[in-house]
Amino acid sequence: MSPRAQNVLMVAFHFPPIAAAGTHRTLNFARLLSQRGCRVAVLTTSSIAGQAEDLGLLARVPERVRVVRAGHFDPYLVLARLRGRRDAGTAAAVMPAGDGAAPGRRAGLLQTGLDYASRLFMIPDRYVSWVAPAVLRGVLLGRQVAAGVLYSTAPPYSAHVVGLLLSRILGIPLVADFRDPWTLNPFHANPYASQRRLDAACEEAVLRGAARVILNTVQAEALYRTRYPELDKFCTINNGIDPDLLERPPAPRAGNGSLRLVHIGAIYGRRYPAGLVRALARLKASDAALFARVLVEQIGPVDEGPRLAGELQELGLGGHFVVSGPVAHAEAFRRCQAADGLLLLGPSGRQPEVQVPSKLFEYLAAGRPILALARRDGAIATVLEQARAPCLLADPDDPEAILAGLRRFPAAGGRAAAVERFGYEHLTSLLERELEQALGRSDRGASVAPAQEE
Repeated sequence: MSPRAQNVLMVAFHFPPIAAAGTHRTLNFARLLSQRGCRVAVLTTSSIAGQAEDLGLLARVPERVRVVRAGHFDPYLVLARLRGRRDAGTAAAVMPAGDGAAPGRRAGLLQTGLDYASRLFMIPDRYVSWVAPAVLRGVLLGRQVAAGVLYSTAPPYSAHVVGLLLSRILGIPLVADFRDPWTLNPFHANPYASQRRLDAACEEAVLRGAARVILNTVQAEALYRTRYPELDKFCTINNGIDPDLLERPPAPRAGNGSLRLVHIGAIYGRRYPAGLVRALARLKASDAALFARVLVEQIGPVDEGPRLAGELQELGLGGHFVVSGPVAHAEAFRRCQAADGLLLLGPSGRQPEVQVPSKLFEYLAAGRPILALARRDGAIATVLEQARAPCLLADPDDPEAILAGLRRFPAAGGRAAAVERFGYEHLTSLLERELEQALGRSDRGASVAPAQEE
């Protein structure tokens, strides 16, 4: 890499000890860039209240990677605590009133006004209060490390706003990494047209201001190329697999004739397992012997936990679909290795998904067969096909298809044949190429001014 590309300032809200899915992408990029001789600095948050923590992840941050933290104020976390919500860190607890429908139709004008105001102060997301302190700390950090290029990763999308502002202040190019789409994200909804326009304006400013834009699925890249055909700056770098996971020996399995399917991570929004619950109920009614063997284990929070518990009790499925709390990353991976199969929940709805949960790549490393509830022409199916992974695919909204998958499961075991293409060693090489291209555009005056050295 060129000397300027070797000084990288990374803007990442999710970073150890936060145990969010996006943490691992930034952590692996930072580790491997550092190992390859880059001088890496990470700007992240110091306010981790309401976030899942894994202190073991801190030990994986190399000493030569400089980490600077800026705090923020989360009004929705405070509101959830005032309401006495113990699950204050979950999406259901912190979202303002309203679910995308017109609030005024079911509430008075006062409630509608409060809802509008509350949503206005979470554009682009509830971490917008992090922007100002992060920029202040980032300007100082960027000058101290003589940063030559910026890398921001989102969600939360406030990180891209920070990256754009730092790019303009420091005069260095920005590479914006979209782990999920922004306004094109079905989970990023807002019922107010005026606020959607403001949100879209923020997104467009980042897209036009960045020298390069990374998406993590080819489907997401296609969406943005269609929306912005005049911008020739998009590419795809998938989420990936931590090299350390590929070296771990397999964990022993119970081997007692059960069919234990493990799902790790949160269940939320359109990933609610309604189709799977109905399929289990039909299995109970049609095949008692197989039903007695099946156990679905959810490791992590469920935003609609009371609803799920009620449905499982009503249908008599309680002993066959169990929910346990979050565990450390290393333990979650061990349980994946020990499972008979791994469950992946794609979003409900008619349209093929454009997002791939990062857990899929850990599933690939675990080497167990996967039951993926996803569309055949969506992003999840694309990754499974590219990896040549042992899996069965079923529509998440079709109980009969899921039931057929349960009856055919497990598929052949073993690690995915092409798993190396998703290893972070390879993906970091792709990122290095994007950093170089961003600098090339900058040097030609196509993006931002040259870096300012101290």
